Amino acid sequence: MRTIKVEDLRDALAQEGEIAVLDVREVADYIPEHLLFAINLPLSRFELQVDALVPRRSTRVVLVDDGGQLVEEAAAKFTSAGYRDVSALSGGTRAWVRAGLEVYFGRNTPGVVFGEVLEHQLHTPNISASELQSKLQAGDDVLVLDTRPRAEFEEEHIPGAIRCAGSELAYRAASLANSPDTQLVVNCGGRTRAILGAQGLINLGSENPVAALTGGTMEWVLAGLTLETGPGRTAPLPTAEAAEDARRRAVDLADSSGIRRIDLETLQGFAEDTERTLYRFDVRSTEEYLAGHLPGFRSTPDGELFSRIVKYIGTWGARVVVFDSEGVRDLITASWLIQQGGYDVYVLRAPLTGVLEVGPERSSVLRDAGPVAPWIDVPGLQRLQNEGSVAVLDIDLSSSYGKRHIAGAAYSLRRRLADRIPKDGRPIVITSVDGVLASVAASELRTVSGLDVRALLGGTRAWIDAKGPTESGGLLEDVNDVWKGPGSFPPGEREKRMRAYLDWELSLVAQNARDPSSRIQVLKPPRRTFA
Repeated sequence: MRTIKVEDLRDALAQEGEIAVLDVREVADYIPEHLLFAINLPLSRFELQVDALVPRRSTRVVLVDDGGQLVEEAAAKFTSAGYRDVSALSGGTRAWVRAGLEVYFGRNTPGVVFGEVLEHQLHTPNISASELQSKLQAGDDVLVLDTRPRAEFEEEHIPGAIRCAGSELAYRAASLANSPDTQLVVNCGGRTRAILGAQGLINLGSENPVAALTGGTMEWVLAGLTLETGPGRTAPLPTAEAAEDARRRAVDLADSSGIRRIDLETLQGFAEDTERTLYRFDVRSTEEYLAGHLPGFRSTPDGELFSRIVKYIGTWGARVVVFDSEGVRDLITASWLIQQGGYDVYVLRAPLTGVLEVGPERSSVLRDAGPVAPWIDVPGLQRLQNEGSVAVLDIDLSSSYGKRHIAGAAYSLRRRLADRIPKDGRPIVITSVDGVLASVAASELRTVSGLDVRALLGGTRAWIDAKGPTESGGLLEDVNDVWKGPGSFPPGEREKRMRAYLDWELSLVAQNARDPSSRIQVLKPPRRTFA
């Protein structure tokens, strides 16, 4: 295994060119301390994620852990998968810290850092939870726009808030206001997406007064206020007039920001260039994407791409092409991406016509060249369970297992599967949420153990759909595959962790100023008015 010294990686991150820095630890080990642009790719989920994160096999890949032996196992997997330029950071994050360089807390840290720097430099207006509550109680003309995806919004939201996630704000918000005097208050769970949402409306020249809710739903709870659960209200599609106005504003912003537009012919040239990595993203809503999308484009709705870029892009310096058939959300997304820095960003200008793909995006799962473990369907597993002659091991996220799993199934981290093999020679059935990861792991275990190992067809989801018996709880080992957010803790501890999280966000401007690997370049919004 080749290694790279701290100073050499530091210099590489400061230069132009493509590089993928991948932290292969489990998420609970990664979140407390990692390099700013080290993308989390847990080794346990390597086969599910690597193709999407690092699609080009000649990309320069640098693997990171905490200075242990995990990178050696990861390097073997990358090499086996065909990656040709793989090395590991010598000494891992510990060596990085010893060299006096910055490490960060958090899951989507680059996006959070960008939001804080953006607010600091542009002085994005804010409103406190108590001030907002007073306005709402007084019946003031105020709209609360929640910029989070549906699942987060439905879990809990400010009473009366309207879901208008991510770049949908630019597309839909104008149709919601009663008048130019209506105050638009944008919120999220903490600070980042609210800042981006509010500043995005300002950048587009909104006539309405706009503010981000300081601290989001966390600050609302800390102020002693109550949140609602359930579907609530979602912002409707804009009228034809409002959509045209949004397009005009977005084009004006794009022109002032230097956003480059390309056609399908140029995109095809990008796709044929083997020396550069290409990412293609459709930033429309999930419903629009499922109804029909351009081939090869991944779905990143609700502003996910610019707020959680590390979830989708594993290579610094890569080409990134975004698309919205309405010509609004792609320009907003591109404006944020170019300011975050480190990516070669383009907007595709093309009609949504021709041969389209329908349904969810196609996923790529890596497999070893060895034999594939046989499937067992739900009725087959039920027969073995009735006979008492099977061991079921669940390797999906421990959080999913704890909520609901196949009755009698034991949990195992994937890396500990070999230690969980029963000694009585029973057949072993591996399950995961949809059976995909289970198939990969079952094939691997079958090869190394020589035992009768199978994968559950359709996974735990198929078992639940067939109304097979299930249980909850039952975790018997310490796990590091999930990170518990503040909302996972009981009252008292929850509020303490919320305050700590918000304090961390506020500390990032100073930390970013110390970090030479940051490439943030905030652009001032254009000074224009619209009739």
